Amino acid sequence: MTRQISIQVLSENSAGRGKFIAEHGLAYLLECNGEKILFDTGQGLTLEHNMRVLGVDMREIKKVVISHGHYDHTGGLMVFAENSGGAEVFAHSDIFTKRYAVKDKDRRVVGIPFERQDLEGKGLKFVFDRKPREISSGLMSAGEVERFTEIPPHNFVRESENGEEPDPFWDDQFMLASTPWGDVLILGCTHSGLGNALLHAQKMNGGKKIRMVLGGMHLIDMGDAEVKKNIELLKEMEVEYAAPMHCSGFPARCMAREMFGKKYLELKVGTKMTFSEDGLLVS
Repeated sequence: MTRQISIQVLSENSAGRGKFIAEHGLAYLLECNGEKILFDTGQGLTLEHNMRVLGVDMREIKKVVISHGHYDHTGGLMVFAENSGGAEVFAHSDIFTKRYAVKDKDRRVVGIPFERQDLEGKGLKFVFDRKPREISSGLMSAGEVERFTEIPPHNFVRESENGEEPDPFWDDQFMLASTPWGDVLILGCTHSGLGNALLHAQKMNGGKKIRMVLGGMHLIDMGDAEVKKNIELLKEMEVEYAAPMHCSGFPARCMAREMFGKKYLELKVGTKMTFSEDGLLVS
């Protein structure tokens, strides 16, 4: 267990005060054991700007974790590669799968907007894994999330050897931070399902309670009843603090605020959380 870990939002759909810029995307800067670790990169429209506002030098970051291969989480990889001098990128090999969102006659490319060789040519080294991996002491990536239940219905497809098929999202993963304050679940988009993510996290930490859940829960396309069911699940599993972000949707934020009260957190670009033996500090 690390003595202190901080999580700062670099990319999100909303921005805090100052000169930060928002976008439809998600990225975090994690500081743990003296290391700076990038978790996701947003679309790439705001990453460099927001890091400059915060005074963060990309050259100090030598580890990147990718939650899954959608453009709004991987789009900043190129600008990072061009400014960092190189880094290890921990991910699932499926992140480079060709992907689309299909709705009625609308068909959009939603996969990673770069080829692997182009990113490697800029100094990124990809480390693929399907199992949980320790990124730093007290900080784990999830690997493939176990399917305790079926993943939520969706409108995403991917290319495969047999043609197009519904995307199984085996690359969808989260990060789990073990801090003196408690265990913190850091989500990307949770296409594998919030319930599956919570149970997988508890399998990783030996059944300990998850004290905080933050990040994208992908509830945005669900009806109110299903959204409520997912937010209630956090309560049922004794999660103490909740911070739905990005693709969680406005109804999920409203319901979380109602159910969690003062322990609901509204996280925007620039928000920083520090977890230590002294407690939780949000700034």
